[in-house]
Amino acid sequence: MQTLGRDKWHESVSSLINSCIEESKCSKQDIREAAAAMPYLVDVISSVEDIAAADMCGQMILSDGNDEFIHAFLKKNGIANCFCHGVETNIAEWGSEQEDCRFNVVYQSSKYGGHSCKTCPPNLCKSQVLQDILSRA
Repeated sequence: MQTLGRDKWHESVSSLINSCIEESKCSKQDIREAAAAMPYLVDVISSVEDIAAADMCGQMILSDGNDEFIHAFLKKNGIANCFCHGVETNIAEWGSEQEDCRFNVVYQSSKYGGHSCKTCPPNLCKSQVLQDILSRA
């Protein structure tokens, strides 16, 4: 596996997942289940549910992760419906099963033509996404 720089997180994750698929014959479902089983801080789930139940404000996820892992986690933990304002993140893509089942992450910033923010990673400028969301509200 190749070594990538600090700004290449998603490329590193993709490389690791693709190595797992090739070497261990992991399936897409195996990867989804591993992502869904990620540990979380105590009381996070109940806090998210409490906020959603209070119906005083909506919740959203704005993450520079990827939709495949985030949606798998939300579904497994039964909290997908707690985020009425949705999930804004990078897009995970899979190659077809018949061809080369490769995992790749498409940067959210590409949706906006990239960004030049000095404080955000190249894959997602949270300020840019938040401004876009607020302009639609």
